[in-house]
Amino acid sequence: MDGERGADASAMSEVLVPFAASSVRLARARLTSWMDELGAGEGQRREDAALVLSELLSNALRHGRALDGEQLKVAWQWMRGHLEIAVTDGGGRTQPRVVATSDHATGGRGMAIVDQLSDSWWRTIEGSDSTVHARLRL
Repeated sequence: MDGERGADASAMSEVLVPFAASSVRLARARLTSWMDELGAGEGQRREDAALVLSELLSNALRHGRALDGEQLKVAWQWMRGHLEIAVTDGGGRTQPRVVATSDHATGGRGMAIVDQLSDSWWRTIEGSDSTVHARLRL
């Protein structure tokens, strides 16, 4: 994907979603629609971005607390051939990490998926809020 293709070289979107499992589907749909409108990402990389967002949101719901108003903040930014996805929650008792799981485990693979599909990921903290970022080259 040419980093300069689309509406402009840098575009961003941010949305508050309910602290509920149904927000994963909602946020995925908004991200892929936004990517389509911008012309950013196609095929497998588009699906990878949607899966990364799903995993970040699922982890926030499972391990974090809601922000004020029982919400989570989801943001994504397209810039120079990269998509950065960020999910902010009200913090939690654990920090995101890749864990080794057995073939029979029913959970614990979220950050391993994020680690595999993204070029990099990291966590920032502001007050009690925690944001996990992932950057994908498209």
